[in-house]
Amino acid sequence: MSWFNIKNLKKTSIYVTPNFPTLQTKRYKIKFFSIVSWLAIYTVVLTFLISILLSFTPAKGLLFLVENEKLKEYSGKIEQLENQVVMLTEELDQMAVINKRLKFAIILASTDSLDSTAAIYDSLRSYEPAKRGFEGSLYNVFRDFISKYFKEEKNDSEVVFLKPVTGIIGKEFQPEKGHNGIDYAVKEGTPVVASGSGIVLFADYTFKYGYTIILQHENGYTTHYKHCSSLLKTERDVVKSGEVIALSGNTGKRTTGPHLHFEIWKNNKPINPSLLVIN
Repeated sequence: MSWFNIKNLKKTSIYVTPNFPTLQTKRYKIKFFSIVSWLAIYTVVLTFLISILLSFTPAKGLLFLVENEKLKEYSGKIEQLENQVVMLTEELDQMAVINKRLKFAIILASTDSLDSTAAIYDSLRSYEPAKRGFEGSLYNVFRDFISKYFKEEKNDSEVVFLKPVTGIIGKEFQPEKGHNGIDYAVKEGTPVVASGSGIVLFADYTFKYGYTIILQHENGYTTHYKHCSSLLKTERDVVKSGEVIALSGNTGKRTTGPHLHFEIWKNNKPINPSLLVIN
């Protein structure tokens, strides 16, 4: 629009005509540049006053109160995430150490016989089990006597293990489905006993099987007790047949409820425990 220029702005007026017929229409001339000038001055003065107010008075905290609260909230969440990352890293490192120890225990389990004079068992040389009376069943006493004075290599058909826990079998031995032992359905906290005398190869918490303890026996046999709620023995402990070594539980990712998963291995091969276990 060519007519819209500065000169026209100067001549701009407003006419007001009242509804009442006796009054005359009045003309009000708009001083455009005066209005613009006053607005500019007002803006500058207001900005200056706000700057002083925010710089030298406590009012500056009011303007950023919401932002500060959000920043604090975000800072707290970031710190929480950092702590979680640190905890996860420590747990992963611990799991890696446990896996190495478990692999080492499996390697030791491949030996044909239990040799307490080996370098790995140096800490057991000074071990002297406490003298006890004839505890347990007569079978244990008789077997200890025979193994002490008539020790010889046994065939698989001659080897027997005690039932590790009092309970019914909930799941049988199914190696073709990856189930290398049997499950005893028992409530949590049921005492778990050593099926045979031996040395504790491994005793710790694992991600898949929860609290697990592995015993090494003579003639290349090992027994595995998984999903326990707590372990009463530590690695390199010497245990006797029938001695309580753990309490049953429901730990580990692969648990299906309160029970004890029990396995018997010989030379790194699983054996059906039902063929060797006696009540």
